[in-house]
Amino acid sequence: MGRNGQCDVSVILLAGGSGRRFGTIASKLVAEVKRKPLISYPLDTALSLEFADELIVVCHASIMRQAGEIVSDLRKARERPTQDVVICKGGASRAESVTEGLKHAKGRCVMIHDGDRPLATALLYRRVLDALRPGVGVIPVVSPADSVVQEDQAGRPIGYLARSEILLVQTPQAFVAAEYRTAREILHTRVTRYSDDGSAFAAGGYNLVTVPGERSNIKVTFPVDIKIVESYLEGLKSE
Repeated sequence: MGRNGQCDVSVILLAGGSGRRFGTIASKLVAEVKRKPLISYPLDTALSLEFADELIVVCHASIMRQAGEIVSDLRKARERPTQDVVICKGGASRAESVTEGLKHAKGRCVMIHDGDRPLATALLYRRVLDALRPGVGVIPVVSPADSVVQEDQAGRPIGYLARSEILLVQTPQAFVAAEYRTAREILHTRVTRYSDDGSAFAAGGYNLVTVPGERSNIKVTFPVDIKIVESYLEGLKSE
């Protein structure tokens, strides 16, 4: 807990996706990565954050029990687990799952991370949080490695975009909790139009700053991404 017994930092881990693009009926968060469920990796990192006072895991209904068991095992492996942990059911969309997570978050600051980004490091969480200040949310970004082309509505290329002017957005993202709740109230039902929390925060009238993301912080969307994650993990093991 923070000073005066108050909760300073809440981490919301979103694990409510169904994995339709992944090609499975069940959640992709339980796909096996080096003999462990995918969700165990972001959970392990989130539980290691010394500055976080609580962790809210927003789950797809099909994995709530398994997520609870993983959290229990990870906490038992630590000598003195300090975080409060809440596991709750997600909504029908990402925006609804964030709403569910915010219902439980008691922190003055909230950090929101996608559970299908298993390799985000504690250093990245720290870098994002250190840049947070009132009125300004924080998003980690990386530059694109590929050329980017824009299409018209018929799918015809209409021009290349300058890579120097484009950044790819990652999570975790951080906000003053009261400000983010206000931004979402302003947007009301329009909040579902936004693909991440930073874009919703900005649309609600607040500012954003960027910090360097991590190339390894990939989002698992397709089965081949599991192999990429495993390759990164092998590289970490050999260092």
